[in-house]
Amino acid sequence: MERDKLSVQLPPHDRLTACEFRNGSLHVLFADGRGRVIKADSIIFLSGARIRNEVVAPAIPPALGRAYAGIDPQAFVRSEPGPSGQPGGEAQGADEFSFVVKLRVLGVAELWFLVADSFNFRKTLGADAGYSTEANLRTLVRRLAAFSPNATQDKFFAAVLGNAPLPPPVGSLVEFFKTA
Repeated sequence: MERDKLSVQLPPHDRLTACEFRNGSLHVLFADGRGRVIKADSIIFLSGARIRNEVVAPAIPPALGRAYAGIDPQAFVRSEPGPSGQPGGEAQGADEFSFVVKLRVLGVAELWFLVADSFNFRKTLGADAGYSTEANLRTLVRRLAAFSPNATQDKFFAAVLGNAPLPPPVGSLVEFFKTA
């Protein structure tokens, strides 16, 4: 008997790299170079999330600072803080987040999504784009919500629009897609 193979089924999807709000339309650019123009009432669902990225780094003794070169590969094991709140010794772990947004568009089978770390906010936001990915994403969320006010919005959009704390992060892009 053959064992069940682990597999993940993702919905059809297209990754957005930039978009422009022009003349009452949204001009989107995809990762493969294609583009498309849609009207506001075509967007039926707007959703966003933070995706947790676990980062593990060596715990370098403070006395050695950046000059420490002899890093033991075993030092890259994630450890919990010690009782005093200081690193436990082997490694220091930290959570970083990637921001993602997805759109469902009427008559389009694919889920459109963007990953903020690789999205062209400068092209999309113009002079309103800054150096903070999170601030840029929040500006984009506000613009998308204003552009398509009749689209259903999830808790992430509601939190950004209401200046409330963001919902807990999801574990992966796959988990984010499952809520589409």
